[in-house]
Amino acid sequence: MNAFPVKGILIELADVSQVRRFQELREMLIDNLFTQFRNDLESVVLATDMLTGIELPPDYKKETAALLKGKVRHMVGTLEKVQLRLAGELAPEDEKLFPVSIVDSLEQAVRNLEKEQAERRVSVKMRLPRLASLVMASPDHFVEMFEGILFALLRDAAEQTSVCVEGEEKEGKITLNFSNTGFGIPRERFQSYMLDASEATSPEFRDLRRSLQFIKAWGGEAVAESTTGEGLRVMVKLDVFLCQN
Repeated sequence: MNAFPVKGILIELADVSQVRRFQELREMLIDNLFTQFRNDLESVVLATDMLTGIELPPDYKKETAALLKGKVRHMVGTLEKVQLRLAGELAPEDEKLFPVSIVDSLEQAVRNLEKEQAERRVSVKMRLPRLASLVMASPDHFVEMFEGILFALLRDAAEQTSVCVEGEEKEGKITLNFSNTGFGIPRERFQSYMLDASEATSPEFRDLRRSLQFIKAWGGEAVAESTTGEGLRVMVKLDVFLCQN
C-alpha cells in the first residue's frame, strides 16, 4: 500500500519553445518559397511577353520556350518537395533534418562570438551568395556547428587579422570555405585531434571535431586542414533544399 497516495490528473507538459521554433522554421521556409516563386514568375512573364509580343527568330523562340518550360517544371517540383516536407504536423522529435538558412545561422554564430572576436582583435568577413538557398540540417545544432568552426579559427588567428567565410552554390550544393591568417599546428597532430576525441584536449579542437561530425551526420562533406605558420582551413559542403534556379 502506498503510504503517500496521490490523487489528481497527470498532465504532460509540451515544450512550447520547441513548438514555437518549428513554427518559425515553417514560416522561414514559406518566405523562401515566396521569394523563389516571385523570381520564377517574373522570368515566366518575361518569356511569355517575348514569345507573344515580338517576332523572334525561330532558334531564339525555341530557346525562350525551353526556358519557359524549365521554369514551370522547376516551380512544380518545388511545390511537390515543400508539400512532402510540410505534410502533417511536424513534431519536435521529427526535426532531425529540416531546411535551414545558412546566412541567418552564420550571422547568429558571429554575433554569439563577439566577445571572442573583441578579445582576440579578430574580425569575421563573409562573402556569401546574395540569395543563398536553404540547406538540410538539424535546426537545433546548425548555429552550434558554425560556432565550433569559427571558434577554432578565431583562437588560432593572429591578432588584427580576419577570419574569412566564402560561399558558393553550384549543382545542388552549397560550399563554404573558412580560413584564417593564423599560427596553425603540424598537420599530423591536427589530424589526430580530428580523428580521436581523446587526443583533442583543447576546447577549440573538441568543438571543431564535433562540428565536423554534425556535418557528416547530415549527409554533408567536411574537410579541415592545418598548416604551421599559415593557419586553419575548413571546407563545408551541404545539400541544397530549394535551388535558386
